[in-house]
Amino acid sequence: MRYASVSIDSLILSVHRMSIWIITLGTERIKVQNTQNAPTEKTKAQEMTLFMFLAVGLVPAITLGLVVAYGFSIWMYQAVIAGPPTH
Repeated sequence: MRYASVSIDSLILSVHRMSIWIITLGTERIKVQNTQNAPTEKTKAQEMTLFMFLAVGLVPAITLGLVVAYGFSIWMYQAVIAGPPTH
């Protein structure tokens, strides 16, 4: 019995050491990946260009597209399913 408990203890200790090694290895890989893929510093001009593109171009285009899609869906509903409104 004593021999079995010693081997279980040593097995638990070796698994614990292995998990610490794996965790350490994983964090080192993350550190290496982060240093290799470090984002470049954006200039104020780049940020302003991106903001203007979003504020003047993309957001209004998406909003217009949603309004057009809603109107088209109402039009198709009336044309195909409900028919024109009547009194």
